[in-house]
Amino acid sequence: MKGYFFIEPNNWNDKIDSLTTYLINPENPIIIFISGAAGLGKSSVSMELCHLLGIRNLICTDTLRYILASKEEGKPLLRYFSHECWKYYDEHTENNMISGFRKQSKLICDAVDNVLQDAYRHKKNTIIEGIHILPSIMLKKQESFPDLKMVFIYLTTDFDYFKNVLLPNRTVSSYRHLTIDGYDCERLSRFLVFHKMWIDEFESNNIKPIRNCSSPENLTENILQRLIEEIGD
Repeated sequence: MKGYFFIEPNNWNDKIDSLTTYLINPENPIIIFISGAAGLGKSSVSMELCHLLGIRNLICTDTLRYILASKEEGKPLLRYFSHECWKYYDEHTENNMISGFRKQSKLICDAVDNVLQDAYRHKKNTIIEGIHILPSIMLKKQESFPDLKMVFIYLTTDFDYFKNVLLPNRTVSSYRHLTIDGYDCERLSRFLVFHKMWIDEFESNNIKPIRNCSSPENLTENILQRLIEEIGD
């Protein structure tokens, strides 16, 4: 079995078989959240996990944002990209970037409740991925859905790895008005601002993130290991 995006880790067939066997008929559905700062590989690894583990329900929080923005004219904050939420306040400051993003995340995480209710009703194992799954918001929801098994996977990285490996492999389609150098500078400056925010989230909620700073194979292996620890052999 080989993934579409990453090479399957060596010697993990038994572990993957164990997880997929567990996921086929769980007493209640499993919800896997994958989050962290932008550009860390959340979408790619989520699609890979769906392929490896046979999970058919994958939800992206940006998709939820688009849907909500088209329906809720009274909430213009949803129309902004996550890194542009400062526009809600007009002035571009670090505080406004973080404050606007947290407000937007709260709106989107409230909408995640509907996804959780649907997953429970139809017994669907689900992966929900995106930058908006903040621990300070989502961990409280476990109390509201006691019959759902929720596993939170948070990613982080080192600045040099982001700059030299992850950033060069990102598309610039969302920043066509920028030169490559301008794109890099903007992404790097935002990375530093949001990286600090995520570190605070991890520390205040006693979370040990998975570090993406070597190879796709290692990242996949570390996530599979975390899932086994959380779900069980």
